Amino acid sequence: MHGRKRITQEENNSLEYKEEQAKKISQYRKALDLFSIDKTENICTEEALVHSTGILDLNPDFNTAWNYRREILLELFKLMSDNEKQAKLEQELEFINIAIKKNIKSYWMWNHRQWILTTMPSPDWQKEAQLVDLLLHIDATNFHGWDYRRYVISKMCEIVDKDEVIKKEFAYSKEKINQNFANRSAWHYRSKLLPEIIRIYQNKPLKKIVKKEIELLKKAIYSDPDDQNAWLYFDWLLQYDSEENEMKESYVNMIHELLELEPNCKYALEALIKHHVGLSNNGPVALSTNHMCMEYISRLKNIDPLRKNKYIDMENIHRRCRTGIPISSRSSPLDKNNLSQLSNFEECFMQSRPIVSKNFSTAINAIINLLRFKTGLPLAGPVSAYRDVFRLNSLIKTAKLSRFAAISLSTLDISDSNTESSEYWKSIFLTKKGNEFFCNVDEDYIMDRFNLTGIQATVPQFRAALELILDELELDGITEELYNEIHASADHLYGMIHARYVMTSQGLMKMLEKYKNNDFGFCPRIYCNGHPLLPVGLTDIPGISAVRLYCPNCEDIYIPKSPRYKYIDGAYFTTSFPHMFFLTYPAYKPPCPSKIERFVPKMFGFKLHKIAEIHRWQDKQRDQQTKLLTEKN
Repeated sequence: MHGRKRITQEENNSLEYKEEQAKKISQYRKALDLFSIDKTENICTEEALVHSTGILDLNPDFNTAWNYRREILLELFKLMSDNEKQAKLEQELEFINIAIKKNIKSYWMWNHRQWILTTMPSPDWQKEAQLVDLLLHIDATNFHGWDYRRYVISKMCEIVDKDEVIKKEFAYSKEKINQNFANRSAWHYRSKLLPEIIRIYQNKPLKKIVKKEIELLKKAIYSDPDDQNAWLYFDWLLQYDSEENEMKESYVNMIHELLELEPNCKYALEALIKHHVGLSNNGPVALSTNHMCMEYISRLKNIDPLRKNKYIDMENIHRRCRTGIPISSRSSPLDKNNLSQLSNFEECFMQSRPIVSKNFSTAINAIINLLRFKTGLPLAGPVSAYRDVFRLNSLIKTAKLSRFAAISLSTLDISDSNTESSEYWKSIFLTKKGNEFFCNVDEDYIMDRFNLTGIQATVPQFRAALELILDELELDGITEELYNEIHASADHLYGMIHARYVMTSQGLMKMLEKYKNNDFGFCPRIYCNGHPLLPVGLTDIPGISAVRLYCPNCEDIYIPKSPRYKYIDGAYFTTSFPHMFFLTYPAYKPPCPSKIERFVPKMFGFKLHKIAEIHRWQDKQRDQQTKLLTEKN
């Protein structure tokens, strides 16, 4: 790959290959020892530069060696003139040219090359452009080369006519795309250049520029419909569509034509589904269109069985369209008129309550509480009112609501098909007193079954608890006692998922925001001067110990002040979280003091003499020995 010959298993096991590898390892160890001595003793001489050359010649991916090599060069430049500095950096470029041949995909080497040209008094950007041309001629899909090309071109635009350079690069990207329609880097580069081309030809109609792009895309798609790159570029290009949606119409017509030739093209089917979702965002879609999307999704399941779960999710989205409600519609906060309607609705309901059935009564209560919850009003009734919010979806389906109730729901733009129901359980859980330490776990993370591996055996009523968290639980026939058990299991399940989520990059970012906001409190130790704390567990096994708070300044743990935290399991935050947090964000870890400040006992302003401590210890030991002798006698 990328011009590097693959070594066969037979060659790998040969005696000659093993001897050659042993020799390289020996050379590498010697070079590493020399380099380590130079770095430890901070030696910045020509000899140290030679030692770094030796180690990088054997291992171009040694990031530390590249960093220290720059330090050596900067130290040597202090005694050089500009001409000498230029000559030295040109030698460095020659060394890089040799290193490129050994490992063209080394991030650190390309980073070092950029540093050389930035530091060089007179860099030759034209020569660099020729080098990149040669590189992309050898390997046209190498993203390092394309990334470096963008850097070189940006520098060239500072010294020559920018518009002319952009035009040439735009033509160059088309040339590379025509050579290989699967060249993702070339498509990406073209997407970066197109806005500049539109700026340059601002007097030219946008339709003409976009039309040429569509011609190129059609050529690419018809040549290889199973390549994703052209489809992605076309999807991105739609942002330049006119108000009449001419481009989108052309796009849809092209897809239908393609499907006649290639009925199993999954990207064409996905594009059609996405187009219909876009229509549904602007209003209700026809039932026939929805059925068509469901048919496309069914075909995709057979064409691409590895992504079956993805298509099941798409199916669930389109089921919501059957009610004629836009997919993207979300209930906005109610205005004053709607609030007055809510008040009238409650009043009418209270008057008719004695004559309605129990199921209807429960459903209307749930509706009222949902409306209150969405508008920020306190929920009516006892704590069970929270549960009514979750019962709403299933009750509306089963209860025979009066025409008045149905009209009220439609007027207030509330229904089970357009509310982000999964946010209700989490919103209530996270705002509950004592749960302030938890962060909001992404729904995608919860739905990924791989993230739940091993938890199922530790949580009773696992399936029902998971459905409750995602607000997919059908509550018909569930008793009050069983519901309470499921609710408790849901709390525990969320905590166990949270323990894993806070160790991911997304979870750490959310906990960082809480840390910045001092949501976990401050260290009670006087000499820590109110340093922020982080939650930590004493064990990773649930049910043993409550959550504790870790101070990175004194490196000690404390019991939270409020008694409400004594019911929060420490396993929900793991024993490793604070340490992973500061490994990920070292800038937030306080510097290690040379001497930890401690309280010094004094009397009348004088320190207690250490002899007093020794005397107290001696007295204590004497009393213990006397007690032992007395017991023996």
